[in-house]
Amino acid sequence: MKRRELEHQIQDLLDGNLDVSQLDALQYELRTNSEAREIYRDFIHLQNAMQMNATVPAAVGKALIPIDRVVRRQRVKALRLTALASAAVLLVGLVTLALLTVRVKPSEQAVFRVAPGTQYSVSHTKEALEGGMQLEVGSRLQLQQGTVELLFGNGVKSVVMAPADMILLKGNHLQLNKGRAWFEVSQGAEGFTVLTKELKVVDLGTQFGVLADHVKYDEVHVFKGKVQVETLKEGAEAEIIKAGEARKLEALNALLAVDVEPEKFIE
Repeated sequence: MKRRELEHQIQDLLDGNLDVSQLDALQYELRTNSEAREIYRDFIHLQNAMQMNATVPAAVGKALIPIDRVVRRQRVKALRLTALASAAVLLVGLVTLALLTVRVKPSEQAVFRVAPGTQYSVSHTKEALEGGMQLEVGSRLQLQQGTVELLFGNGVKSVVMAPADMILLKGNHLQLNKGRAWFEVSQGAEGFTVLTKELKVVDLGTQFGVLADHVKYDEVHVFKGKVQVETLKEGAEAEIIKAGEARKLEALNALLAVDVEPEKFIE
């Protein structure tokens, strides 16, 4: 592929105008041509630098807008840019990782994107994943600040707010040790399960939020559809919770009905 054609295809990718056949051709070029990969990285770095310059506030040191509102306004655009930058790393790594990742079930994978200013750390059971924006079974993602968006291999979407600590488990399970997480489960992915230290939340086709806290008792809020909630301590209790309902765990391991509060989560 000639340089000019390559540059046009990379720009079309960044603009979201690349069709499937062109994307396949671009991926092949990046896998087989080191010069093409260098050009791709230059484009990503330039685009990222332009975005960063455009979003730096004029008055540094004085927050005029609350951070949660900034995240809500910039999430779609900024996370898309972050995903494109991550794609550069993943495409370059395909040469050495293809044999390692092809055997992994898509339903047991997740990719993540972070909002601007997010501080996070990620650890894996496989060294080959280091540096990528991808999780597999056993991968642990911790947020010290900011927000992360996850897309699971089975189509489930989630937005998690810091401080948070989560581990991807086998069989469509996410262990949420800490954090505020919103989930949207697509049709066909019913049964997706979130485990906190106190609760087991099984999706029955819905949108819901889970709040896991070391200090306060865990909560579940259902916005659409329904979920099954089960307490995990002695004297376990289970209950079906429908849209517009919420439950909070009490000291006696009972589920207490509380007001549903969508504002506690970011969609």
